[in-house]
Amino acid sequence: MLPSSTQTDNRLILFINKSFSAHISGNGDKEFSITPIVTETYASCGIGLMVNNQIFDEYGSYLPRDTITGWRATRLLLAVNWKKRTWFRKRIKWSIDENTLSQFYHAAMRKTSDEDRAQGRNTVISMIGKKEYDNIFRLPIPETIISTIFEGQTREPKLCVCPLRAEILAGTVPKQERFQLLGIH
Repeated sequence: MLPSSTQTDNRLILFINKSFSAHISGNGDKEFSITPIVTETYASCGIGLMVNNQIFDEYGSYLPRDTITGWRATRLLLAVNWKKRTWFRKRIKWSIDENTLSQFYHAAMRKTSDEDRAQGRNTVISMIGKKEYDNIFRLPIPETIISTIFEGQTREPKLCVCPLRAEILAGTVPKQERFQLLGIH
C-alpha cells in the first residue's frame, strides 16, 4: 500500500493492494501474479490490475471520480478464490477477462441501481458469497483512501466527495471535523 499517490506516465496510482495469483483468459493454464490498484488518469478514476509491474487493464469512470469504489473493488478481487473450485458439481477456474474489472467496479459501488451494476454485483456474489460481500462493505475505509480524496481536490477534474458522505452514513468512515473542508457537515 502506498502512503500517498505515485505517478507513472500520465497516471496516478492512488493505492496498491496485495497481489494474488490468477489465470488470465487466453493464456492457457499459466498463472500470473496480479496486483489490484486504484488509478486515476484525466479520463477516469477506478480500478486497475498490474501484472509484472506493468498496467494490464483499467476500468473506472470520468465522473464520479470515486476512489472508494476503486478500493472496495480491489478488496472484492482479493476475496475470490482464483484457484480451481467446484461450482454446480463442475470443476472450473475463475479467470480474469475483459469483463472482470467492470463487474468488480460496479459491484463495489455502494448504490447499484442500474442493470449493469446489478449484474456485476450478482456475478461477484456468486464468486465470493453474500456473507463475504457484505463483510467487505462493512470494512472501514483506510485513511490512505480518505487522504487521496483530499489530495484529489487540487487536481481537475476533482475526486468526488459524495462516496465519502455515503460511507459516513454507512458507518465505515467516522465523521471528522476536517471533512468540513470538503463541504461535508
